Amino acid sequence: EFSDVMLRWLRDEHFDKKKSVLDTKDWKIQGPPKTLPKQNNGVDCGLFLCMFVYFLAHGRIPTTQDFSQRDMPMLRKLVALWIIQQRVS
Repeated sequence: EFSDVMLRWLRDEHFDKKKSVLDTKDWKIQGPPKTLPKQNNGVDCGLFLCMFVYFLAHGRIPTTQDFSQRDMPMLRKLVALWIIQQRVS
């Protein structure tokens, strides 16, 4: 599973950089929330990434109430406006 591979990588990196074992026995690995927005095509990945970063930068994990695949045409225009104005609002 992906989380197992990432945990192993984190342990290996910790050992490589700090020369000590990273104790993860009390860690609880969680998958993504069920309400996480999901991309349904092969073209909107950049826009999904932009929106995830936007919400994470504001201290929130986005949900399907924040945006979904059906919002992509409107969000594409919004991000274009941010680029033109050189600011994110």
